[in-house]
Amino acid sequence: SRKVNFRLIAATNHDLKARMRDGYFRVDLYHRLNEIPLTLPPLSERREDIVPLVEYFLKEVGFRQNGNRDGVLRLASVLSLQDYPGNVRELQGRVRRLFTMGWDDIDRMIELAEMTESERDRTVRALKSCGWNRTAAARMLGISESTIRRRIEKYHLTEPVIG
Repeated sequence: SRKVNFRLIAATNHDLKARMRDGYFRVDLYHRLNEIPLTLPPLSERREDIVPLVEYFLKEVGFRQNGNRDGVLRLASVLSLQDYPGNVRELQGRVRRLFTMGWDDIDRMIELAEMTESERDRTVRALKSCGWNRTAAARMLGISESTIRRRIEKYHLTEPVIG
């Protein structure tokens, strides 16, 4: 026999109470694991975490920023407009792929990140995230306000009416 002192952290994206009700998860195991429950909202509900996560993942893969914080922030801004159903792991994988395919060049990484979404989708996401403030959306996308206005007209985008 050997005494061991450890902490176990378990995570799931399932509703364990529903799984117990349906007979797919053991009640005794639930109570052993559920001493200190932590609920972490999905990345889509905490987009403000994307910038520090992108910075961290870039450092993790060995990206040399060399004073180009603006480039890193532009990349994070582009990535924050996209959805990550796989949450943090999906974002991490995305940053790794961009780093590898972009050959450690932040401008190339930004270009690759932008290619994955259509111009229309990027424009809609930027407008939504800025509350349809065209100036802020243009700044976020790194384009002029007149370009945003042309895209709104080109794609027949309309601001949702809240009523």
